[in-house]
Amino acid sequence: KEDTLVWDMFNASLEVLNNINNVYFQEAALYSDVLGLAGRVDCIAEYNGKLSIIDFKTSKKYKKKEYLYDYYVQEVAYACMLLEQYNLKIEQLVTIVAVESGMPQVEIVPPKKEYLIRLEEYIKEWDVAKPIPIPTTLPEPSPTRWIPGSRLLLRTPYFRKSSLWSRGSPCPNPTPSVSSLPRWKATCSNW
Repeated sequence: KEDTLVWDMFNASLEVLNNINNVYFQEAALYSDVLGLAGRVDCIAEYNGKLSIIDFKTSKKYKKKEYLYDYYVQEVAYACMLLEQYNLKIEQLVTIVAVESGMPQVEIVPPKKEYLIRLEEYIKEWDVAKPIPIPTTLPEPSPTRWIPGSRLLLRTPYFRKSSLWSRGSPCPNPTPSVSSLPRWKATCSNW
């Protein structure tokens, strides 16, 4: 029965999935030195011709719009990470919820400054609630902290020296160029 449900949800989503093309990344690790975050984005692709962060969710039933807010916060974090790492500007955030009871729920919103502000609040709350002392030597593995309810990872100042990015390989581009930081802040603050 479980396999049947998965296939039913997938088949019900095919029409929506056909709106995705020109995939840039799928299940890609991203990070931000500015935000001190890392995470794994589901998909970065064009959705109906617009460059999008696409996040896939599952649910027994349709979600109320207010319950999707934190997904947008998570997705805007990925948008900021993508901008910082690759200088790619996201046009929209797409949340696709495969629902057991029928057709998928698709919500499309622009990246907004309010999501970035809420993300920064989450980071500050988590830093106060769960402080980690900076050791004099690097522990193995380097400490990380998940923001509850998301797939975002808070990084300590020494996290970039760890090898958590891809099973033993060093973190790519550990320090953003100085010129990328003003561009990142200027773009994200315009949302």
